[in-house]
This record gives sequence, C-alpha cells and structure tokens, in this order.
Amino acid sequence: MDHHILVLAISDFYDVKENRYFFNERMDGREHDFSCSAVGQMEVIPQFIEGCKETTITKMILMETALVKKTLKDEPLLRLRAADLFPKDENGIDIKAPSAVDFFKYRMGMLLKRSNPVYESIDVDECSPETGFEELLNAIRREYRECAAEKGDWKLWLDIHGAFREISMTMLSLMQMLTASLPEELPDADLDDVLRAIPIDGVYSTLFQRGRNEHRILDRTSFYRIFTESPLVQYMNYGQHLLEALQPQAEPPFAFISYKRGVEDKKRFAFLGKLKKAGIRYWYDQGIEYGADWAKELERRNGQSDAMIVLACEKYFSPASYQCGKELRDALTQNKPVIFVSIDGFMPKETDHVWRDPETGETARVTKAQIEAIKKQNQIVLTEKDGSIDENYTVQDSVVNKLKVWMKAAGCSRIAGEG
Repeated sequence: MDHHILVLAISDFYDVKENRYFFNERMDGREHDFSCSAVGQMEVIPQFIEGCKETTITKMILMETALVKKTLKDEPLLRLRAADLFPKDENGIDIKAPSAVDFFKYRMGMLLKRSNPVYESIDVDECSPETGFEELLNAIRREYRECAAEKGDWKLWLDIHGAFREISMTMLSLMQMLTASLPEELPDADLDDVLRAIPIDGVYSTLFQRGRNEHRILDRTSFYRIFTESPLVQYMNYGQHLLEALQPQAEPPFAFISYKRGVEDKKRFAFLGKLKKAGIRYWYDQGIEYGADWAKELERRNGQSDAMIVLACEKYFSPASYQCGKELRDALTQNKPVIFVSIDGFMPKETDHVWRDPETGETARVTKAQIEAIKKQNQIVLTEKDGSIDENYTVQDSVVNKLKVWMKAAGCSRIAGEG
C-alpha cells in the first residue's frame, strides 16, 4: 500500500474570496505550468501536489489549534467572515455551521480529482506548538514503518505556510528531526525500532500578494537540504565512518577527492575512513574553512594535489553537475593521474562528456580519449555485489591494495607515504 502523506496546519476562517495560484518554475528537471483556484491558502498545496506532481495523497496529517475546531455557531465573528461560504436556512443561518477543519475537508472533497485522503488530527497549542510536536513526529514515523513493512511507495510533503504563529519554527524542527537517524552500529539495538532518516519529497508554501489577482506557489525544498548536509545530522546518520573521514590533509602530498554530493554518502565516508586508516593522504571539501571562497579553494586544492580519485556515479557525469566536470577537466589539463572508484556500479561511457554551468553557461569537456585512458588503468567498483564493501559498510583491504598498485604505476606513491 502506498503512503503519500501531506502535513499541513489548518488556518482559521478569514475574509474569503476566490483567488488563483500559479506555479511555473522548473522542478525535477522539467518545466511545470500549474494553476489552481482556492478560497483559502490551505487549499492550494494539496491541489498542486495532485496536479503538478501527478500523484495521489493517501493521508493528510492536520495540525489543529482549538480555534480552528470551533464551529460557526460558537464564534459569531467566524460566522461573519465565512458568510458567503455556506447555504443558509430560512433564517439566514448556516445549516451545518462547520468548523474551519470541517470546511477544509469539505473543500478537499470538491477540489481533489483523484485523491480521497484519510485525515489524522494533531492538537497543537498556538502559543506552544511543542505540545503536539512529538505526536506529529511519531505519526510520520509510524506511517513510514508501515510503508516499509508493506513495501509501498513512500512520499512525504510539507506545507509550511503560516497557519498559526509558530508554524515556521515547528516545520523547521520537524525537518531537522526527520533527517536525523541513529547509526546502525549501535550495540544491542533492535533495528526495527531504531530511528531512521525519513525522506521528504517536497516542502512548499504560498505567497499571497495583496492587490493582485494571481498568487504564487513556492518550492522551499532546498531549505530541507540544509538539514541533510549539516555536520550534526551527518554524524547521526553515518556515525563512526564520518569521524574517520573528517580532518582531510591540510598540506600536500594528497589525492584530491572529487565526488557528487548526496550520492551514497555513507559509502563515501566508509571509503575515506578506510583510506585514512591505511595512511593514504587525501583532501576533499570538508577541509574548506568557514568563510572561504568555496570555488577558489576547490580550484587551489585541486592544483596542489598529486592525483585525483573520482568517486564515480551516474549523477557525477550528468551534464548538470558542472562542478564535478570542471574538477575532472582541470586535473586532466594539469596531467594529474586520475582513477575512477565507482560507488554505485556506474562507470562512464567511453565518449565525450560535456558539463554546463546553468547560471553562466560555461562548459567543461572531457574527451573520449581521456575517459578511455583513465578506464584502462586500475579502476575500482565499490559495491556490495563485487564484495569490495559489505552490508555493514566495511571496505575490504583489496580496495586499498588496488589503489596502491595504481599509485605506484602512476608515480604518486608518496600519497601513501611511499617513494
């Protein structure tokens, strides 16, 4: 069973009129052009996910304050705000007198085309939302465990638009907790109950612009990536492997590690930790000090290196991964020895490869002949399938031995303290 979950906070009633919201930015490598109609901003993101993402929502987890659960009969002011929303009886009084939560569910039944979500309510205090935070976190974790047990498709979206005073802090805290997990190396741990990092597929908001007839849907997913790359989260996720991989060499000789962020991170840390134990000196961008010019420091360190180790993967050779292509091109231009260590089983095709900077239009090119020359050397595939790394992320000694053979043949053995 699929678990496609949307988390959002319900807003109170307000002065209502129909508005149109649109989204026409690039997502997932393709252009989207989406618009929808809504009388409340909470109605926008569910329609966007269903329409723009072309999927269904199986459950909505709703954060609800006490006010949004009050009915119109209880609150005359709410009745005035929502006067045009509901049919009236002969006395001009709404027949059902629903709450804001009831109205949201009613509207979803009208607006969603292919989804019929189940609703789960989480009570929050507007001034102290931490009162419902643990319940919210546990609800998401429960859904994730059930999805894994059922081998279903997992999707999680967050609507971070303001519905109560501290919604931004609540959602930021939620993202932080979902990206962190306890390391698998914990002794005597029941792995079924150990916390796992839970992936988030999208973080969205709306931008209401007064005086305009159309308003925007905003993709805020990039903020989520900040949490996935924080040092604390990396340690919680990768444990001892991260400690072993930290502190790259500050001074030559060293090999420059060129890699694509976000691909097989745990395997990368395990590999680098193994190199450090074996006395092989390397540098990668973890060694860049805060405040330094990132691009210039990468270029400088690449120039200082004796060789380059490319952690090859499919995304590394994607034309959009310009920084990767630039690093490889620069190393080859300087006639440095290069070796490919595949971390996902992928090796580049023996053809010309071109990367393009999406902002400046600059390109980096590596020729077919250069790729062929690298692959003729002692290339390494770091996968469980070939036995070079096991399920516990233990890198085998054979990997280090192959690297040392390559270093000796390439004339850069001093990286390993030899020659």
